[in-house]
Amino acid sequence: MKLQNSQKEPMKASTLMTGLKTRTGSIAGRFGASRIKIQLLTLLILGAMAAVFPLLSGCGGGGSGSGSFNPNPNPNPNGSKSLVSGTVTDSKGAPIVGATVTLNNQSVISTQFGTYTISDVVVPAGQSSIVGNIQATKTIAGQPWSGQNMVEVLSGEPDTSNVQIVMSPSATQNVISGTVTDTAGHVLRGARVFARIATAANATTFTDLSSVTTATDQNGAYTIAHLPPATTYTVTASFAGFLNQTFAGIAVNAPPAGPTIQPFQLATTGSSATPPAPSGLFARAFTTPAQPTRGVGAVANSRAYNAIKAWIYANRGIKQRHRAAASRITIKRTPTRATPAGSIIDADIFWDYVNVNNLFGYEVAQATSLSPPNFISIALVRDPLADAFSDVDTGLTPDITYYYSIARLDTINFPNGNTTAGESDPSDPPIAIAPLNAISQIAPTSGSTTSSTPTFSWTTVNRAANYQVLVYDRFPDLQSDSDLANGVQPFWASPPVAAPTTSQQYAGPALISGHTYYWAVLAQDDVASAFTISALQTFIAP
Repeated sequence: MKLQNSQKEPMKASTLMTGLKTRTGSIAGRFGASRIKIQLLTLLILGAMAAVFPLLSGCGGGGSGSGSFNPNPNPNPNGSKSLVSGTVTDSKGAPIVGATVTLNNQSVISTQFGTYTISDVVVPAGQSSIVGNIQATKTIAGQPWSGQNMVEVLSGEPDTSNVQIVMSPSATQNVISGTVTDTAGHVLRGARVFARIATAANATTFTDLSSVTTATDQNGAYTIAHLPPATTYTVTASFAGFLNQTFAGIAVNAPPAGPTIQPFQLATTGSSATPPAPSGLFARAFTTPAQPTRGVGAVANSRAYNAIKAWIYANRGIKQRHRAAASRITIKRTPTRATPAGSIIDADIFWDYVNVNNLFGYEVAQATSLSPPNFISIALVRDPLADAFSDVDTGLTPDITYYYSIARLDTINFPNGNTTAGESDPSDPPIAIAPLNAISQIAPTSGSTTSSTPTFSWTTVNRAANYQVLVYDRFPDLQSDSDLANGVQPFWASPPVAAPTTSQQYAGPALISGHTYYWAVLAQDDVASAFTISALQTFIAP
């Protein structure tokens, strides 16, 4: 598996550069920004160049990627290195720990929360970017599992993040393949094809967290491999300067059935309507310990927080949302603050998915003030199927209010630098969120033997409206070898207690003598938009 050089779509680089330079002022006006830093211009140039000069997949059924490529018209004279990081999950978003993740002859093992980091991915001098298929393998319950996705590394990007790999049993997988042409039958090299699992009843309701993505080869052919069989998939082909084409209700069958064939014909247009502004914006912030367990055991046990987070969402009626495709996020931002020592803050931003045929992707902007507004573009999400974005910037700080706004980008006008029709109005009003500070347990101490009705106590958290204790009769592992379909539910979830109360007595089912239980405490703010979760600790019933 080798990373391949880039290949140009039929668009003039000089036009692209000129248009993007003029876009800086336009975006500042649309977001009401009093200052848009030069990093925004860099983001848009690099992001759009990646779309206009896409890369061919080099292995694993994502296209041959083996021909003579056109030289990059704007080569970077200096080489660069990047970290590639992300998560490994099953098709429902459950984390998979201990998977071997491989990219460009480097292999690592997925660790806490199913995360991984591959260091020193090199973009050679003279190339603006490289692309390849990142793969994951593991044996689960005696079955080989595997998955892959396309990853694109841009020159000068220190961290290519949010690269998700969806795994499933290898023996049940199949592929979707076909060609992407224009309406005259000309092949489109480097077109992107996205696939996601949809519910049978609604093609816009998804069960997976991320698209599986690939690009067409020099013959316009694509193959999306390692797909778990599902009732239906929704697949979209996208190419700068053309309208997207989407098919819903595509079946992927388990072997020995053959591959699913789905061709695309993309049309262009002389005029393209500005996409509608995103609606339904809301956000949730989670503060969790960087080391999630105390005295619990193996590194794999740190998966607990995924189960707790999923429980919080399910019990508050928040459905799973589709994250941006693995290779489609570019982030250009320098952190200016720091999270609490030993903590991680994750801000999840959601919006309503709409199937728009000229949707290139989304621009995400963040501000810390609305008077005056100081929005700065923090990400270009180049996935037309996304309806969520996770901001995991290390600079997110408790008790600071952050404002997020989202704009849709037009696949016809945006890559050409059109300042009037290339970008929708931003979501209005912007969504505000203020993360909570860290929370710690006081008693019982981890590993101690308690009474049959222990009293749990914890530290106070500024702005917390109530607290809730969660007790588990086994480790709350969302993805376990013995239970592949379901996570562990709380043995007892206490009724919420209003702040400033910082203790609560156990009142659940009878505890079994000598059994080890796990407990955590979570706090939420008064509008249930920010949560903080303690470390997971153990106690032993008397």
